[in-house]
Amino acid sequence: MCLSPRAAIFHNVKILALFTLFLSLCICIKIQAQTLAQFSARTLAHAQGKNQNQLYAHDFACKNEASECAAYCALSDTLHCDSDNYLTQFGYKYCHHFLDNAHRFSKKGQVILSKIRSCLIAALKNHDQVSCSTVESFAMESHYSCYIHSGFCDLPVNDALGVAWLIRAQFFNKKMHPYFLRVQHACTNQRSQHH
Repeated sequence: MCLSPRAAIFHNVKILALFTLFLSLCICIKIQAQTLAQFSARTLAHAQGKNQNQLYAHDFACKNEASECAAYCALSDTLHCDSDNYLTQFGYKYCHHFLDNAHRFSKKGQVILSKIRSCLIAALKNHDQVSCSTVESFAMESHYSCYIHSGFCDLPVNDALGVAWLIRAQFFNKKMHPYFLRVQHACTNQRSQHH
């Protein structure tokens, strides 16, 4: 097809405009991809820095702990565990969490939770074969016996709900599910025997 000079110019301008638009889109996509990559890198670095700062703050608090929860920090130091370990990130954290919220529980609840706390700490102190890699499984196993033998099943309903609220984040931790179920089963059995 033969175009007139005027139509040919118009056609060439149209192609040039489309090419320019295509090129602009490519440049925009590249810039956006780079910006997104930089943003992601900054966000990740910030999150890692924040997590690291939380670990350092946690370590500092752990080292300066005066309550019985300090036992978790002491064992972590004795075993030469890194800062992100079960003893400091779970044991110490929840020990302190329950101490800080003790006033929310009834007198009976406070006595039972204090017994559980002492039992858990004693179980770790009295077990000489524990290491950084095995302490979590051993501690999780001791939770069951400490909870049952310290009277967890006798907690008033409001106190049991208070415990559930304080450990609510652990409901999403699949490793904890078998222990929750075992405690629940033991409490159900105890209640059926009392009736």
